[in-house]
Amino acid sequence: MAQDALQEVFLRYFVARSTGQEIQNGKAWLYRVVRNYLLDRMKESAFRNRVSLEEAEVIPDGSGDPEQQYLRALTRKQILRVLAPRELECLQLRAEGFDYQEIAKILGVRCGTVGATLARALSKIRKTLNPSGDHL
Repeated sequence: MAQDALQEVFLRYFVARSTGQEIQNGKAWLYRVVRNYLLDRMKESAFRNRVSLEEAEVIPDGSGDPEQQYLRALTRKQILRVLAPRELECLQLRAEGFDYQEIAKILGVRCGTVGATLARALSKIRKTLNPSGDHL
């Protein structure tokens, strides 16, 4: 995937330069294009790996253990209790496949704010899941 990404990015760079497009900062341009290309490929991959509802019905559900169900519900409640509404909203949008820029536009905040909010939320989740501080 990395080799394909590099080939594609340099091909786009060549085409952009051949058509007369002026690129002020080549390094930044290449980075942005490769990042976007890889994000697009990852979204496509995630879409292809989705399971339809019909297929999901035949997949055995390992959640038959009442104790495990209780522990999952308790963990979910603990996480929801420590997260601020904005953190939860950012996490939900990210889980749905939106990138930082899209989330920023949806929430009406800066892209850096989205990154900081997600980092803070993940830190809170780690502390909730592992209060002893051991690395997960």
